[in-house]
Formats: sequence, C-alpha cells, structure tokens
Amino acid sequence: MKNWFSRLYPVFVLILALSLGIASLVGSKDRVSFYEQRTLAAASLPTWGSLWDGSYLTQLETALGDRLPGRERLLKTYTHLNLALGRPVVNETVVTPQVLLPFQEYHYWDLDYLNEQAKESGAQFDALNQAVQSYGGYFLLMGLPPQSWYHREDYPAYMDDRDWHLQGIRNAFSQELARRNIPFLDMREAYQRMGTPPDYYYLSDHHYTLAGAYSAYYTMMEQVQADTGWPVLAVNREDLIWETLPNPFLGSYGRKLYGLWEAGETIQVAYQKDPIPFTRTDNGAPVEAKVLHLPETPEELVTYSTYMGGDVGETIIQTNRPSLK
Repeated sequence: MKNWFSRLYPVFVLILALSLGIASLVGSKDRVSFYEQRTLAAASLPTWGSLWDGSYLTQLETALGDRLPGRERLLKTYTHLNLALGRPVVNETVVTPQVLLPFQEYHYWDLDYLNEQAKESGAQFDALNQAVQSYGGYFLLMGLPPQSWYHREDYPAYMDDRDWHLQGIRNAFSQELARRNIPFLDMREAYQRMGTPPDYYYLSDHHYTLAGAYSAYYTMMEQVQADTGWPVLAVNREDLIWETLPNPFLGSYGRKLYGLWEAGETIQVAYQKDPIPFTRTDNGAPVEAKVLHLPETPEELVTYSTYMGGDVGETIIQTNRPSLK
C-alpha cells in the first residue's frame, strides 16, 4: 500500500498544482493585452476528454504563459533591445526612420484563385445592388487602399510591399464589378489623382487620419451626386470645427512596439457647427448619442478608439429625417 501511494504521490502533487493554476486563471477579469491588442488566453475547467487527449495541458500552458508575472515588462525590454540593435523587423512590424509598416512574408503564389473569389463576391454585391435599387436607393461600393500601400515606397528595398497581391485583388474585383454594372469607387485612383497626400494616413497606425477619412467621404458624396443627380447634402470642411488634441497619440503599430517608437503624431477631431440630433445603437443596444470618446486630461494617451469608441460589431446612427433620401 505504501509503495502504491509513493508512486501516485507525484500525480496528486501535479493535480494540486494544476488546480491552483486553474483557480488563478479561471474567471480572471484582465483578459485583454493593451499593447498586443488581443485577448489573453484563459483557462477553463478541464474535462475528462481534454485531459485524456492532452489538449487541456496545451491550453493551460498557453494561459499560464499569457499570465506570467512581469510578462509585459519582459516583452517591453525585449522590444527595446531589438530596437536598440537596429533590427528591421520587430514584433512583426517593419521599423523605418519615417514610418511603421506591417511585415509581409516572402512568399509568392498564383493569383488565379482571385477570379473565382471575385465571381462569388460579385454575385453577393449584385444581389445587394438589386435589393437597394428595388426600393429606389443607390448602391455604391468603395475600395480603400491599406496603409501598407499608401506608404509602400517606405519599405526597404530588400522587403516585399505585397503590391503585386493588392494589385491582383484590385484588378480581379474591379473587373467583375464592371462586368455586373455595379458602381465602384476606387479610392486608390482617387488618392493618386490628389497626389497621395502624406497626411492622409498615420505613420504609426493602419488607419486613416481624419483628413484622409474626410477626403474619402467627400469623394464618395461627389460620386453619389454625379451618378444620381440627387441634391445630397455633403458636409463641407467649413461646416466643421477642426481641433488637434494635445494628447500623445499611440498608433496600432506603435502599440506593438510598446510605445518605444515615437513619431510625435497627434489626433484630429471635428465638430459640426450646427449639430444634428441623432440616436445610436451598438450591437442592437442603445448607447449615448456621441461619436467621439475624448480623453479627460490633455496628458493621457489616446488611440484610434477616440473615434467611435473602438471596434464595435455593428453601430447604427439614425438622424430621423424622413424627408431626406
């Protein structure tokens, strides 16, 4: 009996250790890593099946790694070291003196598959276009180039900017839309006609600046007016009060580098001189009728979530003006 117990004693110790580890992970409220912009792995209670096939230990190992004491400090130190060594890619981010960009893998592949995808998407947009037209509406699809294309010339010569892939996507989908007579506004061409203004995209973030987003909006409204003849009431620049926040801005790629790469960027906001009342729902639930989520002090860090309050699955804003189109 004593020999039997001595053999199973390590198993009991392991189960106790796992139980303590699980207890510290299950139900933890801090589930989001601000700098990594992802949800941290969490451990659930084990089942006989997950213990038997070993999947639970893998899950637990990942969760324990995400909750390692001092983990964020260690990752920040690691990032600082790599930046000090002048590594061209740190935390999957291409670091240049001018701009931060997403790292693109050194892989090339055949793009024939895009034609089939374009046909499938074209059929879906065609159905949507016909539905909108059936009740007297107008459907316009707008294509927006990503930050990696907008700053593609800043990629080092020995790195891929993936323009060959983006160009293939653009060609396949625009040709399919044209074949189906679906109105399409290509902002890539529009921005090139404008001279690709450098202040339309952030240097440390994959989002547009407010100036770039406003330009896309106004170009879209001009296209709607030209195609329909409707007296669409676009908001002109002079209808807005533009303000630059004094707060330091941390872009999405800057967050991946734990704020150690600074571009001195700020964020702009704009207010309507004559505000229009509206209601807002997020994911079907009524929320406060506002779009800007402003910082409480001029010193605190701001991110792109200043606009609209961050990523929301569905936001519906209604101005309740039935007289408009």
